[in-house]
Amino acid sequence: WERCIASASIAPMQTELAPVSPQMLALAGRYMAVRGNAVFAIQVRGSRVQLIPAAYWDIRGTPEEWRYRLDLAGPSRTHTVNLPAASVLHFRIGADPRTPWRGRGPLERASKSGAIMGRIEAALEKETKVPVGRLWRIDPMSFTPDQQKPARTVFESGGIVTVNGKNADGSKAVDQEPYGPEPNEQMLALRTALGRDICSAYGISPALFSERGDGAGQREAWRRFWLSTIGPIGREIQTELKTKLHPMAAVTFEDLRASDADGMSRATMRRAQAYKIYKEEGKEDAEALRLAGVE
Repeated sequence: WERCIASASIAPMQTELAPVSPQMLALAGRYMAVRGNAVFAIQVRGSRVQLIPAAYWDIRGTPEEWRYRLDLAGPSRTHTVNLPAASVLHFRIGADPRTPWRGRGPLERASKSGAIMGRIEAALEKETKVPVGRLWRIDPMSFTPDQQKPARTVFESGGIVTVNGKNADGSKAVDQEPYGPEPNEQMLALRTALGRDICSAYGISPALFSERGDGAGQREAWRRFWLSTIGPIGREIQTELKTKLHPMAAVTFEDLRASDADGMSRATMRRAQAYKIYKEEGKEDAEALRLAGVE
């Protein structure tokens, strides 16, 4: 979400929209993905309009006249400002009619999956704290001074040294074998399944990340993602920009279309063929273009 929304093209690029930078859009995308909301204070400093991201905020007032109290974080102190809604950009997704002032992120709506994933991640993180090294099994009767140094190296590097070890054939000997985390296979499989569910909550087809997916399937998954997920979010952003910054603001994601160059080429060919058919049927040029879907 962060990278795709940062790729948006904003028009017209007049002074009013100059502060809508890729960095600002990336932050908005990340905040909406994680929190369902992204809030920026609109401030004029000198002759420049600046958008200052709010770390925390609350909203008060009647539905007709919201007022925002924003905490603007800095390296040495946090500054609190009170602003009317017209002086704040508030991008939100998934708002409930009962709380229209608050967006809801995908993980809030898939909270069970997120909670289970968190527990699995914690368990796997605990598993990875197991020392990584070599298991050195020794027979004290044959443990010579020459073998002390490599055994000490294994121990100091996080490995484990055991006494009275034996080889597979039962003979007493010095032996080594890799030693490290052994995560539960069922937990790994559940983690993968939950990852797919969380991708779906974010409007991303799991096919986009499938190791066995072919190029055509992944291109289609990508096309659906930017058309059915990123596109609507862009329209939410566009509405807020039109209301607060510029009445002609437009948000498009033409750069994302480059990933579907082959599909775009085929679509263009089909439209050209449709245009030709409509012309042969006697349609006027403008009507043939309209029916073929060509602007």
